[in-house]
Amino acid sequence: MSSAQYRVPGAAILREVVEAYQPYREIITEQLTRALVLRFDSGPDAPGDWALRVAASQVSAEQKQRTFERLGASADIKVLGPDTEWAELDEHLAAANETPDIAAVIVQTPPPRHLVPLLDHIAPAKDIDALGADSARPACATADGITRVAAPYLEHGASVAVIGSRGFVGSGVVTLLRRGGHEPLELDQGDDLRQVREVDVVISTTGRAGLLTAEHLHRDHQLVVDSGFIPYPSGPIGDVHPSAAHLPRAITLYPAGSDPWRWPPSPNDSPSKSPPQTSDRGASSAPTSTTPNYAAPPRHSR
Repeated sequence: MSSAQYRVPGAAILREVVEAYQPYREIITEQLTRALVLRFDSGPDAPGDWALRVAASQVSAEQKQRTFERLGASADIKVLGPDTEWAELDEHLAAANETPDIAAVIVQTPPPRHLVPLLDHIAPAKDIDALGADSARPACATADGITRVAAPYLEHGASVAVIGSRGFVGSGVVTLLRRGGHEPLELDQGDDLRQVREVDVVISTTGRAGLLTAEHLHRDHQLVVDSGFIPYPSGPIGDVHPSAAHLPRAITLYPAGSDPWRWPPSPNDSPSKSPPQTSDRGASSAPTSTTPNYAAPPRHSR
């Protein structure tokens, strides 16, 4: 007999973490701490896929702004056009690097490809999202949040797959998993995603709506982390197709999600308390496509 599915309570964790950091709020406020978030507009002629990714970027930037403000910092969002010149972005980054009260600089992905090398120009001390090659952080905040969620489920030798492993978030997840002693199955464009049926934990970071179906997921999956967020007029959709979302024993779903700006994860707030148990494997009834055409977001080599 199956137990009810466990859904990672992202909104509740956000509230707890914000409350835990309230003792620091006064200090942060008194220091006039600021963050700068740069994002790009898509333009009227952008391809549909790019426009959706930019729309997700806008939502993410606004969520970051709200989170910073709840912690006592101010956050300025600067919107740049798709035809932004190298010199313009470089000027913004240089000014932020030299401004003492700006403690953090974030460039929302995806930036136009010709501007990706400029991410190295962010001062390492202010590069809190591991965008530049010299950042002191091994991975972005979202990758860190994903890894923290997955950690309790990876004890005792559980296996894990990362879909979108060559992307910005996915590559960070792979890095952090390896640092934790795990060797993930890495899957990306052109790979047979049905391989995830053989692992215990599935992490998807592609941002491709409905990518994972009952062909890929089943009831013996201990956890599925869906970090996808694709805004549609009818509402946001993640990497997991709605028809397959009920299958894993535990799952993160938007708006609970795995974006730490929606809910900064805490080591003490893990989903390991009582994951539901079930033994029946879900039937596969989805279309048979195994090599979807999803492109990894711009990733800066480090």
